[in-house]
Amino acid sequence: MSRMAKGALALALAVSGPAYGQMAYHAIDASDGEPLPDLIYEGDYGDQVVWAFADGSARFYIQQMAGVNSGRSFYQGWFVIYDADSDDPACPTGYATDHQLQQVPHWGNFVIVWPSDAEFVLIPGLCNDPLDTDSAVVGFAQ
Repeated sequence: MSRMAKGALALALAVSGPAYGQMAYHAIDASDGEPLPDLIYEGDYGDQVVWAFADGSARFYIQQMAGVNSGRSFYQGWFVIYDADSDDPACPTGYATDHQLQQVPHWGNFVIVWPSDAEFVLIPGLCNDPLDTDSAVVGFAQ
């Protein structure tokens, strides 16, 4: 997984909803401990929570987490990367469509596990690839 894609995934989970009044998480790349940027809680859409990078380069959709502000556990989700590296090929299985009906060629799936309300682990997979534990992102409440 490219560093850009990994960073995009990490940021998606950097900002959360109003759990205990916390609006941001420090996110790090679990493989090398490098810090990743914060994410912004964008809103709930249906049963999904939507997070976006502050720079607008990616958006993350966490399924069935809308309205869950504490006691989070295990969720699945998907992401889109708007600002993909030109060397990264588009997903071979087609485009994803975000909640604003924009078609995006770089996307993937993830699982997110919350050991507590103050921390998470996100495990991504690009396109339809299997989840990649080597690309995990860890987040901690600020």
